Amino acid sequence: MSVEIIGEKLLLAQLVKLEDAVQKDSLEEAASAGATVVEEAAQENISEDTGRAKEGIHQETYSKAKTKVEVDVAPEKKDFYARFLEFGTSKMSAKPFMRPAIDDNEDKVVEAIKTTLKDKIESIGEGE
Repeated sequence: MSVEIIGEKLLLAQLVKLEDAVQKDSLEEAASAGATVVEEAAQENISEDTGRAKEGIHQETYSKAKTKVEVDVAPEKKDFYARFLEFGTSKMSAKPFMRPAIDDNEDKVVEAIKTTLKDKIESIGEGE
């Protein structure tokens, strides 16, 4: 899932005014807030668990530039059983937990990102 905030001109205009390091930190914090929505939903969606799958879902942030941040939400690579749950096998039907976590929460993800950015910008503005 890719989220791009379009139409929030005031929010984006204020973000551009911030220092580069603050922009990057603000975007990372906002992206993490959105990813947390997916992470928590995926953990709730797991119907079967080996004891590792729920705890193994995590997020990892990659800063591509001062205005682009990517966050991956996925089970740990070493937990191969989680893949069997998500996609199924020849002997087990799929019990998806990641895809529904994304599909069912798109609005919540966008709202978490917007709220975090707005709060971050307002808190910086108050400090001046």
